[in-house]
Amino acid sequence: MLPFLPFTPLIPVALGILLFRKLNNKSLVVMGHTHSGKTALLWQLGLKEDFNPNEPKATEIYLYPAPIVVKFKGREYQVQDLSGDIEQRNLGGYDQYLKNNIIIIVFNGVKFLEEAKNKGTYYQHCIGIFRYVFDHFNKPKNIIQRWLSRKQVLITIASHEDQYISQGSTLKNDIKKCISGSKYAPIFKEGFFCADLHLEQNKEKNQKMIWEYINKQLL
Repeated sequence: MLPFLPFTPLIPVALGILLFRKLNNKSLVVMGHTHSGKTALLWQLGLKEDFNPNEPKATEIYLYPAPIVVKFKGREYQVQDLSGDIEQRNLGGYDQYLKNNIIIIVFNGVKFLEEAKNKGTYYQHCIGIFRYVFDHFNKPKNIIQRWLSRKQVLITIASHEDQYISQGSTLKNDIKKCISGSKYAPIFKEGFFCADLHLEQNKEKNQKMIWEYINKQLL
């Protein structure tokens, strides 16, 4: 035991560093199918200065983007806007990004319901992401893994809410009915929102709705 004595004082320091990182490092990743509204969401959340619907999409620029540091309301976030091509090529490409504090899945809620009727390609892609993320969050962890893991919040956002037309129902209710009874349904129990992400007038409402939930879960 003697050879280890000189290093004993370093243990509290190392634990302090780990605890500081666990409490203070904030990272956010947005994932989902191409054209689902991921970049527009970052703009709505105040993490992107402007938004041009005609600018090149993340898919057309990079597949695995490097994080950028963004300051919002006095707090710094490492932000990544993932290409929708990842889940089309290999869902395993998401693994490294599921370690972030804040994980947001964005999908076109209207298109999802339209294709759910015939189990279309877009519907299947979305289901693949839901299942994969659900399985990741429900992997068993030992006590050390639980202590070292960062506190996380998972949010699912159905975009294009303004385009949904239904008799006597809402986009949110109909999506919940559609996935009811499925293995991944629990990720829609809390932290599930529907929104129109392209209008400036919705920014304040969407920011308040989503950031309040994030802060409540992380604090």
